[in-house]
Amino acid sequence: MPLNTFSVQVRFRGRQQWAAFVAKLSSFKAVFGAIIDRWTAGNVDKFAKTQGRESGGYYFGGDVSWDPLKSAAYQAEKRRSGYPDWLMVRTGELRQSLTDRKDPYFYEEIGDDQATFGTLDKKAEWNRNTRPVMFLDETDQQMILEMFGAYMEGEPPFRPFVGIGQAMDREYKGIFQWA
Repeated sequence: MPLNTFSVQVRFRGRQQWAAFVAKLSSFKAVFGAIIDRWTAGNVDKFAKTQGRESGGYYFGGDVSWDPLKSAAYQAEKRRSGYPDWLMVRTGELRQSLTDRKDPYFYEEIGDDQATFGTLDKKAEWNRNTRPVMFLDETDQQMILEMFGAYMEGEPPFRPFVGIGQAMDREYKGIFQWA
């Protein structure tokens, strides 16, 4: 599996910023949860794009592709048996387990500094060398980088909600004297 690395340079102007930075580094649970939410939503799109692609194979991006069916006879048998022309979808259970965090087969374990997530559905194990079930494609990898950046910068979805009254109070606090 290819490895991705990046480095970060951080500069601080005061002790308050240092304390906030250290606090953020103590647990990445919030960012992991947000990444899993976006990954499952992205899987919905991945499944939609593979509908009708069984016979010709499919290229997911990076080094991940799905081999076409071995024979036209096998494809015809699958159609007669009522199975759709849809990659990774025979009954819909596997798709559900990769797109819904509440599905009984969806697995996640989130710690302060690592997260494991995916499916426990045994159908995901079948022939993973030529027919991968799911993976982190380039879009997912970019999303993960962006989510960590947003987390460290306090950007949405990690910025706390501030009502309009609170925002105005904070903005004008130094201008007006409050009674």
